[in-house]
Amino acid sequence: MPWDRTPRADFSLMSRPLEWLTRAVVRFPVLTLVIAGAAVAVSIWLTVTQLGFRTSRAELLSPNSDYNRRWLGYTKEFGDKEDVVVVVEGASREQIIPVLDDVCRELARRSDLFAAVMHKIDAPKLRAKGLYYLKPEELQRIDQLLEQATPILQGNFLQSNLAGMVGLSDRLSGIERSLAQTTPDAFFASGATRLISDDGGTGFVLLKLMEEDTQSFAQNSESIDALRRITTEIEARHPDAKIGLTGLPVIEYDEMRSSEKSMTLATILSFLGVLAVMIVAFGGFRHSIIAMASLVVGMIWACGYVTLTIGHLNILSIAFGSILLGLGIDYGVYYVAHYLQHRKRTDSTSLALVRTAAGAGPGILTGAVTAAVAFLVAGLTEFPGVAQLGLLAGGGIILCWLAQVTVLPALIRLVDADGEKENLPAALDLRFWLRPLFAYPRLTLAAATVGVAATAVGIQYLRYDYNLLNLQPTGLESVELEHKLFDQTNRSAWFALSVAATPEEVQTRREAFQKLPSVERVVEIASAIPPDIERKRPIIERIHRRLADLPPQAPRMPGASLAGGAPAADLMNKLGELRRLRDVSSPEPPCLDDLPECVTSRFVGKTGKYLLQVYSKANIWDVGPMGQFVAEVRSVDPEVTGNPLQVYEASRQMKQSFEQAACYALLIIVPVVFFDFRRLSHTLLATIPMGVGMLMTIGLMGLLDIPLNPANMIFLPLVIGIGIEDGIHLLHDMRRQGRRYRGADNAVIVAVVVNSLTTMVGFGALMIANHRGLQSLGRVLILAMGCCLITSLVLPSLLRIGGFAADDSNDSAADDGDMENDDFADDPSTDEHSLPLAA
Repeated sequence: MPWDRTPRADFSLMSRPLEWLTRAVVRFPVLTLVIAGAAVAVSIWLTVTQLGFRTSRAELLSPNSDYNRRWLGYTKEFGDKEDVVVVVEGASREQIIPVLDDVCRELARRSDLFAAVMHKIDAPKLRAKGLYYLKPEELQRIDQLLEQATPILQGNFLQSNLAGMVGLSDRLSGIERSLAQTTPDAFFASGATRLISDDGGTGFVLLKLMEEDTQSFAQNSESIDALRRITTEIEARHPDAKIGLTGLPVIEYDEMRSSEKSMTLATILSFLGVLAVMIVAFGGFRHSIIAMASLVVGMIWACGYVTLTIGHLNILSIAFGSILLGLGIDYGVYYVAHYLQHRKRTDSTSLALVRTAAGAGPGILTGAVTAAVAFLVAGLTEFPGVAQLGLLAGGGIILCWLAQVTVLPALIRLVDADGEKENLPAALDLRFWLRPLFAYPRLTLAAATVGVAATAVGIQYLRYDYNLLNLQPTGLESVELEHKLFDQTNRSAWFALSVAATPEEVQTRREAFQKLPSVERVVEIASAIPPDIERKRPIIERIHRRLADLPPQAPRMPGASLAGGAPAADLMNKLGELRRLRDVSSPEPPCLDDLPECVTSRFVGKTGKYLLQVYSKANIWDVGPMGQFVAEVRSVDPEVTGNPLQVYEASRQMKQSFEQAACYALLIIVPVVFFDFRRLSHTLLATIPMGVGMLMTIGLMGLLDIPLNPANMIFLPLVIGIGIEDGIHLLHDMRRQGRRYRGADNAVIVAVVVNSLTTMVGFGALMIANHRGLQSLGRVLILAMGCCLITSLVLPSLLRIGGFAADDSNDSAADDGDMENDDFADDPSTDEHSLPLAA
């Protein structure tokens, strides 16, 4: 078939364009660097002045998804401010109450930073209307008792018959019980209930942050830092108590702070580590530093590109810098390795650069395009966080490649003098060190097959960890308190949210939610307004009128007896009960305005809708119980939302998006590689390091119990991009050598090994991070790059055994001349005499 025939070994459709580009660069190196420097300056200005950060998890979600649409509807009604929880721990209730009061006093002084502070609920207005919480029948009974107590109410104490007032005390106790049972979470049981655990050892203060900060990497910095200073000072005044902070705003802030420090340190170590690997591999500082400098130029351009295209980074796309550092240097590695080999055979630096561009340039370009495509196709997914990361990383990879094919040759042209071969560094002779691997190709291939089969066994043990708390930095107080709250008090700072239009709808849903096996409790305030108000009101008004003229106290009647022979002391007790009854007999109907603002702001929306907080019995961070909880609460209210549901849905969608991106990448990358090779068999061979490397990585993760998670799923497009890049260069090398192929050229081996090692060092630096998500990403990428490197080094043995290089119609050029296995065939078009370059 014509389309499956191997073209001439030294020809690629991109060879000429890349050669022309390099001729222009080496002819005008200073102008090239001036243009590049101007682009750097503009990019820096754009980044510093206009690039922002949006670290809210809501920025990762699609506003068109059903679950996020429900969340946005909730925030529109109730606001997007999440509760911060101040946790006070002590030996007893008596010990922590003064601490809670002290915390609230200090917070009240900073009303510019903190609002809706709640640690106890005073509802005197609601308590004064306590009779409304009794049934109409009970109110009728009280009215009848009061009718029998008319002598007392009129001041005729000696004519009072207390026998008819039996049961008044029970009715008063019933009012207290009704208040406790019909109000949210028993907050109003005593009129001033504190947020304290059942064992009395843990107290809580809830508050909302007033700071409006949507651009900082770690949001609410001023508020949270001030809150921590306040709690530290209070803790010093109460040494027997321990005070900590948790809640979503604090967890996110701590995560961002820890990630920022970890990423900064990891970036520095990655840069130094990559530089060290290149210096060792290429035998000198000069070309290694030049390649790294070109990479920095490309990364700065990428920052400008980010600012122009999107204008901000989120908590996923912030990783694009590490991706560029790990992938962008690859093109410089391949370029320098081939340049040094060409430079050995010519005195002209310009000629060596042009030959590098014409010979290795197409493979470098194809590798860059495939890596960029692996990320760009993420833009086709429905998860905006992944899509944005793909767009930024894909575009950044192309810019890093552009810097390596323009800035790098311009710098080499200026730094390397013509004719001085003795000062050129010598790359490591890795063919010598790896000779046993290449000397016995069948044995190498057999051993590799056994190794792949052994690691593939672990695929069945691979699991996905949805628990975001397992990704948080170790030792974070906010995360540990979240775990502790659930373990010790069965209370989480997160809960499902259901929005109802009427109190009747609230009551119906509350009863339905409470019947669910996965629900621990339901908190709402609509039930603070009792039913049958209009039916009760006339009775309560009559009771209130009867009690209005109740004497303040009974006269002294020493030795006197009342009607029926009751002692006067009993009269004093009955008067006390009647006064208690009067205190709760206000005829004004209860309303939500009787509750404190710190309560209503949490449970009543801007348009008067009501909120129900639904708590899970099981730990919401465990995906199994969480799935059951989500399914059950949706059976009652399909529109239910809340952070647990957001996290549950977003984690699943993120996983699906990375998997979809990997599939899309393969569907596009394979045709791109075929366009380069124009032979199906060579295209499939180039994908072997990526495919087998991916298989080994997944198997090893299962065997080593390294779960997939939302942080390390990004390894899928990375492995596709890097693994297939190695295969592309190995196949290009085979095609250059033709029928004389006896193994990979040393320059290609050095490039493949250094490429993998720099990526492993670059991403491996993440393992020192305190953030467990970054640690996980570092571990997985080291495994993945190691597996891809092994399969890449085995591929030449497969190419030899399979005879894929043999093609009589295309190898005449490759067979001409007495060339060593590590030499490249010269391209006549790049002869020194035909190169019109300035001296």
